[in-house]
Amino acid sequence: MVEIKTSPIILKDILSDVADKFYAIYQNTFDHTLPVRPYLPNTEFPCGYCNWEPTCWDGYEGDFGNTAAALPEEFGYKSSRYLEITSEMKDLKEEKESLRSEFLRALTELKTTVGTIRHYKAIMTIKTKEDGGISQSFTIKRIKKET
Repeated sequence: MVEIKTSPIILKDILSDVADKFYAIYQNTFDHTLPVRPYLPNTEFPCGYCNWEPTCWDGYEGDFGNTAAALPEEFGYKSSRYLEITSEMKDLKEEKESLRSEFLRALTELKTTVGTIRHYKAIMTIKTKEDGGISQSFTIKRIKKET
């Protein structure tokens, strides 16, 4: 083990700086942002040596210019299909959540965690969270016929 000798004042300053950096990282993560770029683009040090310099900070889009390039014709259909799928996924997610809520309500009203209908089994799992709240998860399984 290496012993590091330092004065309590210097250590307090270091710990304060570290805490400030961790808080800034937390805040940027929470806000889904990057910190302010500490150096100008294309400077020799420290960003100039890095291959990620053009894309690692907010505003990097300007490094590529403002001219839009024409995509190949096949991307017309792909763009349309992408937006269509995105819309369908949103609708399906909402429908799935609605069905989930109905199943959970029905199982709760029946005072059970497992229900069956035809060849399906609906299973509700209830867990207590650390904060004392309750978490409910839900799955449906297809019951295999016994042979």
